[in-house]
Order: sequence, then structure tokens, then C-alpha cells
Amino acid sequence: MFPYAVKSVDRGSADVIAQVAQGFGNVLQLKANVADFKQTNVTVITSDGKFYSFLSDYNSDPKLLNLSFTDSVKNMALPDDYNAKVLGNDAAEILQAKPFLHKHIVDEQMKLRLSGIYLKDNLMWFKLQISNRSQVDFDINNLSFSIIDKGQAKRTARQEILLQPVYTKQAEIIKGNATKEIVLVFEPFTLSNAKRLKIQISEKAGGRNLILLIKARKLLRARLLKI
Repeated sequence: MFPYAVKSVDRGSADVIAQVAQGFGNVLQLKANVADFKQTNVTVITSDGKFYSFLSDYNSDPKLLNLSFTDSVKNMALPDDYNAKVLGNDAAEILQAKPFLHKHIVDEQMKLRLSGIYLKDNLMWFKLQISNRSQVDFDINNLSFSIIDKGQAKRTARQEILLQPVYTKQAEIIKGNATKEIVLVFEPFTLSNAKRLKIQISEKAGGRNLILLIKARKLLRARLLKI
């Protein structure tokens, strides 16, 4: 997985088959065309102009199945319809945008706040602020957006529709006594008054779990950012 779309691949040998995953331009799939092929060099050029080169060996039972070259953004597949570099630049702009929402929850010395919803490039951008008021680092295990029925118990998954972000820019760890901002991007959506947007963040190997419920009318307060 690469941080930007794959534009060129040199397999180094016909014994290796390479293809870009259908619908996801930054995911390159490799497999052996023959068993026990000789070591070869695979070269990849991505849409941001960067060059990646690595050795490929045959292994009938590989221990590592996924290799990621991403570092500045959370590992995820990017749909072809979106330019990763543009999304990254937009995310940086969203982080600088003035916050205007104050919906939040405080629990276990952690605070999760929805500080803004913005519209830009036909996408809906959510800016979250996560504050760790304890001395113990918060290692993020999962951050999810889902749609649930109004009145549904916070910790149940009944009729829960998980939303898949187009792009996300976030930290992996919230250090003790620190605050981080996270940006998630979705196709624009609204909710009926019978639904709620559920934002949930959980801790890896820990018990801290924050759930923030957002009413339908809050989404309609999204602000348009000039292009």
C-alpha cells in the first residue's frame, strides 16, 4: 500500500505478476507466476513522483502478507476518483479552519469533541479534537463513524450502518496531557430525525472507549469552504 496512486510498475521479471487493485489506485497486488522464481527487484513510481524499490522472493507460506509504505496518513485504500495529494492538502486546510462546533463527551479523563463539519470539493469533512487529560498515553485502536437508530443503546450494534471514509488524516497515539486533531472525509450525507451519527473511538489494549452521538440537524450546520 502506497500513500499515493501507483502510476508505474517494473516487476523485474515475468515470474512476478503485478496489478493495481481494482478501484483503489494506491494498492498494488503482487503474486508469483511460477514457484521458486529467482529474486527480483520491483520498482514502483507513484502519482506524487516518488520512487520505491524493493526485492521480491518466492515464499510458499509468507508470514507478512501486507506491506505499507504509508507514514503521514493512516493506512487505507484510496478510491481512484480522488487525488490523494489534493485530499492531503485539503485536510491540512481543514485543520487550520476555525472550529465552530462544541459537541463533546468527557469520560475516563478523555475528551472527544466534534469541532467542525465542512464542505469542500464535493466532500464532507469532519474535524475531531481528542484530548487526553491523564498521564497515560491513549493508543488508538479504532475510530469509526456509523449510523444508528435514535434511542438505540450506545454499545449495541443492532441495525448499525458503518460509514467508510474516503480519506483520513489522524494520529495513532494521543500522548498524556496532550490534544490532537483528526480529519475524516466522507461522501456528503444527511440523516432523518430518527437517526443518529455515532462517532466511536476505542483504545488498543485498554478500557477507554468514547462514543459521541450527533443529531441529524448538526450535519446541516456544515460550512462551505471556498475552493
